[in-house]
Amino acid sequence: MHTKYHIDLDNPPAWLTLLRNDLELKGVGIGVFNFPAGKGYTYMHKHEHQEEVYIFIKGSGMMQINDQQIDVQAGDMIRIPPEDSRALCASEHEAIFGICVGGMPAEGFPRKENSRALFDDGIPFFDELPPWYEGNEKVRELNQKLRAKREGKDNEQ
Repeated sequence: MHTKYHIDLDNPPAWLTLLRNDLELKGVGIGVFNFPAGKGYTYMHKHEHQEEVYIFIKGSGMMQINDQQIDVQAGDMIRIPPEDSRALCASEHEAIFGICVGGMPAEGFPRKENSRALFDDGIPFFDELPPWYEGNEKVRELNQKLRAKREGKDNEQ
């Protein structure tokens, strides 16, 4: 069963909201950050195993990663390996809002060296069209081409 969580993008939750319980997460960590102007983490941190990606949705600020200060703004994404210390602060002039996603090392993945996806375990159902494409012959033909490509020489996902 899937789970759903909604964020009011015009009025996101303040500070840091971890979504493990709300989304019943089992294999990925997700948090939403919304720091007021001039505020942010009060300490540096790192992880034993988890890499993180910070996705900046609105505003601007600065990340401290080890001894380097990096300006960030809406549209930026930064990947940080587990061993790097990090902290985030909103700029003095505006708040910063975004999403932090964390994951653990992918033992055994990707399965195929040339895969574009880290977790190349997707199982496509090329004959099962979503309701918005039912009866669309062009999409059915496209899916047959995708199936042939997948089953042929090109094993990318």
